[in-house]
Amino acid sequence: MERTKKVTGSRRSRSPTSRATGNISKPTLRLERYGAKFLVRGGQSVAPEEPTGDRQVVIEFASYEQALACYHSPEYQHAITFRQPVSKARLSIIEGV
Repeated sequence: MERTKKVTGSRRSRSPTSRATGNISKPTLRLERYGAKFLVRGGQSVAPEEPTGDRQVVIEFASYEQALACYHSPEYQHAITFRQPVSKARLSIIEGV
């Protein structure tokens, strides 16, 4: 049985009202072409041991290689340029169950 691969991330806005700007629309940033399946996208959460950010995301890929390909893709690297000026992210690409 092949183990699934997950990408987890959290984001903390630099100001309570800041939002990423630009036109990163679903047609532009198509993570689905890399087999991405969003398991968690926002929602209620608690971080009892240390701050993790104000938005949590967990994305599942069919393989570790697909997760890396998605992260290094030109589309995703372009999207990052809109996030970086307004937020700080913690991202992990994890091979496992």
